[in-house]
Amino acid sequence: MKIRGMGLALPSHQVSNDDVLEMIASSNHGLSPKAEKKYLKMTRKLLRFSGTETRYWLADDERPVDLLRGAVDEALAEAGLEHRQVDLVIYAAVSRGFLEPAESFALSKSAGLDPADCFDVLEACNSFSRAVEIAQFYLDAGRADNALVVVGEFCVNGSSFVKATFAPRTLGELGWRLPSYTLGEAAAAILLEPSDDAWNFRCHTDASLADACVVAFPWGADYGPELIEGPHQAEQFRSFGQRMHAAALPATLQMWEEFEAEAPEKIDEAALMITHTPSRTLADRFCEEAGFPYEKLYSVYSRYGNVGSASIPMGLYMARQEGRLRREDQVLCLVGAAGMSLMLYDFVF
Repeated sequence: MKIRGMGLALPSHQVSNDDVLEMIASSNHGLSPKAEKKYLKMTRKLLRFSGTETRYWLADDERPVDLLRGAVDEALAEAGLEHRQVDLVIYAAVSRGFLEPAESFALSKSAGLDPADCFDVLEACNSFSRAVEIAQFYLDAGRADNALVVVGEFCVNGSSFVKATFAPRTLGELGWRLPSYTLGEAAAAILLEPSDDAWNFRCHTDASLADACVVAFPWGADYGPELIEGPHQAEQFRSFGQRMHAAALPATLQMWEEFEAEAPEKIDEAALMITHTPSRTLADRFCEEAGFPYEKLYSVYSRYGNVGSASIPMGLYMARQEGRLRREDQVLCLVGAAGMSLMLYDFVF
């Protein structure tokens, strides 16, 4: 499988850590003046520690659909394809405007696509990586001549369940509210076609951590009472990052050890590792314990925040734009997601 075209569209509203702190301070929170001061101080310290500096959100006059169309148009222009030549469309993101029909149908209609097949893949921040794994099955089986994987992560200004976390009630809530302060927004699209070079995927799943990062509907407790207590915890982003990080690092290192034993030459030859990481500190620890050169790790986190499932396609796009990634380079990708699921994969760019 080969990447034939890529597209990226970013919102125009740049948001700094100071902007985030101002939003919290001006919210209708339930903190006393003393507690507010402490909450903001702790938040500033943790944001700096995590490594995030800026992120981009939709401006008031911007809509997700416009950025999604822009990313699709750019990917198809590079691939030299007309919109109606796309065979398979997979929408792979948490953010969506519809539960029915699948977002891939809404996107296809609005972007002028006429695919033979389309569907959604939803697996938190792992959505894109799982989608390209599925796309490879379709391409290898001859069920599609090409596949367009599209990501639209607009969880802040493009929805409502993150903004709710900017109004804390107690100091103790910072543990699960903090990840929402790091989120960025983006749209990305990648056009894939068959080739003799297979992408190789390694996966790890730990469903015992399903309650560590949750966005629930009001009726979520009726489907999974182990994940939320009731409607008062619904429709907001609740993410216990430290708990997930503590489990993700040893599991990732185990996958890495198996990869080293299986194909050490791919690690040595890799030009870059594109990673989704919600923390620069976590990436540092991985490089240190895995013995992987930090200079080969490429993350968009510090400049664009946690853009969820857009992290990998955005990283590929920007690394190429900056001249750090060229055709025929060996690439590694590493992703961790709520659920919890982890993926480590390699391919020839």
